[in-house]
Amino acid sequence: MRPLSPTHYIASILLLSGGQVNGAQSSAVSVPVQMEWVGNDGSWSPVTIRIGNPPQWLNVLPSTASQETWVIGQDGCGESGISICSADRGGLFSVNGSSSWQSVGGYDLGLDTQIFGLGSGYYGYDTIALSENVSMPGQVISVVNETEYWLGLLGLGTKASNFTNQNKPTFLSSLANQTIPSLSYSYTAGAPYQLKQVPSSLVLGGMDLNRFYPHNTTFALDPDQNPVVSINQVTIAASPGPTSSISGSWSGAKPYTLFEPSEADLFTIDSTTPFLWLPEAVCTRFEEAFDIVYNEHLQLYLLNTTQQQTLANANISFTFDLADYPGSSNSVSLQLSYNAFDLALSYGYPGLDGVFPQMNASSLSVPYLPVRKAANSTQYTIGRMFLQETYLIVDYQRNNFSVSQAKFALDAIDNQALMDIDPPDTNAPATTSQSAQELSDGAWIGITIGVLIALAVLTFLICFFVFRRRALQRGRLEQPPCTVIDRYFARRFANNKKHGLVAEMDNSKSEKPVEIGAGEFPELPTDLQKAIELPASQKYRGNCVVIPLGHDPQMPIELPSDVASFRTSKASLEEISPVSPELSDYSVRESAHNRSWLQQSIESTSPILSPVGLEDGASKAS
Repeated sequence: MRPLSPTHYIASILLLSGGQVNGAQSSAVSVPVQMEWVGNDGSWSPVTIRIGNPPQWLNVLPSTASQETWVIGQDGCGESGISICSADRGGLFSVNGSSSWQSVGGYDLGLDTQIFGLGSGYYGYDTIALSENVSMPGQVISVVNETEYWLGLLGLGTKASNFTNQNKPTFLSSLANQTIPSLSYSYTAGAPYQLKQVPSSLVLGGMDLNRFYPHNTTFALDPDQNPVVSINQVTIAASPGPTSSISGSWSGAKPYTLFEPSEADLFTIDSTTPFLWLPEAVCTRFEEAFDIVYNEHLQLYLLNTTQQQTLANANISFTFDLADYPGSSNSVSLQLSYNAFDLALSYGYPGLDGVFPQMNASSLSVPYLPVRKAANSTQYTIGRMFLQETYLIVDYQRNNFSVSQAKFALDAIDNQALMDIDPPDTNAPATTSQSAQELSDGAWIGITIGVLIALAVLTFLICFFVFRRRALQRGRLEQPPCTVIDRYFARRFANNKKHGLVAEMDNSKSEKPVEIGAGEFPELPTDLQKAIELPASQKYRGNCVVIPLGHDPQMPIELPSDVASFRTSKASLEEISPVSPELSDYSVRESAHNRSWLQQSIESTSPILSPVGLEDGASKAS
């Protein structure tokens, strides 16, 4: 893969981590590695840990799917060939040689039985150390004496172990709470065929920037916090030499598809196993392309020397298109050389002695292709062989991971550029997962709209009642007039600013005073040819109130004495309609009987109430 530009480089780093490069002072921890290659199913670069007190140095392989730490016990090599076996298995741990060992008992091994089958170990608690400064006491450790599991493991999972109703945190979780900046790690398995053998790299709480080509594509962890991706496609291409030819159905002249896009499915990245566990249809295409045969006893593709050399000389490259899930556009393409597939079985591999009984510890190894037929989708797995040329970064607290192209250098061990992966919120305690129940954007939008509507309604109600109360207190509310006379007096009294308790009408334009009648009803002026007065009987009271604007409803009203101001027309009075007999103070009230009486009075006083000019009416009144 071509190195990315500095812009992509920085963007990728910022995406994966909120930290910064700290060099030698970084709080991320690089687990020690040795230039040793071990294993009975290939050559693998282990990491070195120290167990117990005094510490016993052991070589183990990182496990991206397990949360437990396994070590090989004293009975793991039998009575013969202990020295050779011990070195091949990464060293043997003596329970009796550790003063800090606390025994728990025998239990089943915590691994996926779909892949590894059943197994048991002798469990206990002891100290795990990576250096003089990085040490965690009381960690869960399983002592394994079976040959089914050839090497010990350093679990990188986060699921706590429980033996006596008490959860015991994993080694990575313990470090995240005290030593490393976050619950995260990065790992590449190393490649013995690259340069002068490039070893593995395991960084806890960070990453080594010198070991991969970064990009900005990340995938989500599955609900069990395992790195699970979709294989969308696998293609192969070759550039065979002039004397090399591939004997299978594929000549190498053009790319060949081993894994069709229509077969896309989810696969777990698990470094515990070295194999690719693929659908049977995909395995059949491997057989046709490379002219190889599946060994049912070992359930692997064994190669003879000729086949192995032919494929190695063909310069075959594999391109894996990985995505977050089948059909997702969030994807990345990674390339592996055939050398990543060119592995060998050696003494100690389960069942190998049944196929090659003449083999022993000093015999030559058997080349094979690390591809196995999966019984069903629960076995779909991308094993350790894939991580020889790729770099895995897992961030549990952000619930994501990335897979990048690995970078190889001669000084890979000494020239490190460690970078911390800071937690999303440095003020919050480390957790093993990010909440999977976050509200969607639509839910947040709905909540926001609902809150805004509720606030608007509440504000309106508060303003309505507050201003209404103030208006009532100031006497500014008025009931609209109901009849012609009501509306007439309402307009006339709107400009009246006299609000005395009991006052006479202004008689500046009239020789005789005009008073409010004893029945509390306003009278028409008394100096007319024939006065018109509304009856005082309460049975004529209506439900309409005429109150001047701005007037206190609790105070009496004085009528103006201007005669001309009371002129109206007979036609206007004929518009009067009866009203209901309800009581109302300071008002003009009428009924059907009232209206008839008014009409008779109008006919007898037509010179005054006729629709003439206001000036003529005023002169006659005087």
